[in-house]
Amino acid sequence: MLHSNHYVLAALVGLAAIFSSCSVKEDFDTCNKSQVQLDVRAFGIEQSAFTKAGGGKDPHRIVFKAFDALGAVAFETVQASGQEGFGVLNFELSPGSYTFVAVAHDLSSAALAADEGGNVAASLNSAQEAVLPEGYVADCFCDTLNVTIKPGVPFASGMTLPRVISKFKLTINDALPAGTAKIKFILNSSAAAASGNPSFNPSTGFALKNRQYVRSFDIGDGSIGKSGVSLSVSLLLTAETQDIDVTAAAYDVEGNLIISHEIKDVPMKLNRTTVAKGNFFSATGGGSFSFNTEWDDDAEVNY
Repeated sequence: MLHSNHYVLAALVGLAAIFSSCSVKEDFDTCNKSQVQLDVRAFGIEQSAFTKAGGGKDPHRIVFKAFDALGAVAFETVQASGQEGFGVLNFELSPGSYTFVAVAHDLSSAALAADEGGNVAASLNSAQEAVLPEGYVADCFCDTLNVTIKPGVPFASGMTLPRVISKFKLTINDALPAGTAKIKFILNSSAAAASGNPSFNPSTGFALKNRQYVRSFDIGDGSIGKSGVSLSVSLLLTAETQDIDVTAAAYDVEGNLIISHEIKDVPMKLNRTTVAKGNFFSATGGGSFSFNTEWDDDAEVNY
């Protein structure tokens, strides 16, 4: 018959056997880590202004973090397109509950040229906050996944990241006149100019604050005299649909304003393109505009 001290002795022997299988630097959870395999793919509805990421052109970066139940980072990595195994993650995690956060995005040509190590990427501050890198980002995908890791049990899953940007495209029907050097856009121009890089919630794809988006296009000699030139600007929205004001202005080589248009209440939607078509240089600034808000295809704006 075993007495209580015998039970204690048996328990101590059992624990000694468990810990003897691990190094002195490892704890109990470490000894029971589980292998995790995750397949991360970006996906967007294929439209005239968007290509399907993952099908033809991969995003330039995938940023991934696994946050534990206390919000601490348990695993993180940045992958650059073109590297072996892009989009496939293999790592180990201790038993527990986690939130996986993945953001895939492109980079501007200048950022890609300067980033020899492939480390320029979005920052994941938490499961609710991601910040885009410096420079223009024309495409972005993200999502989160809540998982439970069990001791010694392999975990395999996939994350399909939806596109979380909206795009405004201006198609200029008339010919670009000689002397045109730059066309500048201010999207959401009624909002206050924001400092810092755009931030968003990876679980929703919505911007954390309402802000302006500014982008300028240098017009080369090859575009002068051409009609049908199209220029696109991407932005994050604070809701799935959002009406924004757009200012588009053309400047000459000395920075003098040639003509400016302000388009009010342009309807934008996540993962959709709103297209504005019309005579840009032969039309007066301002005026009335009509909108097509059929979101199954590109929404067209006539001005």
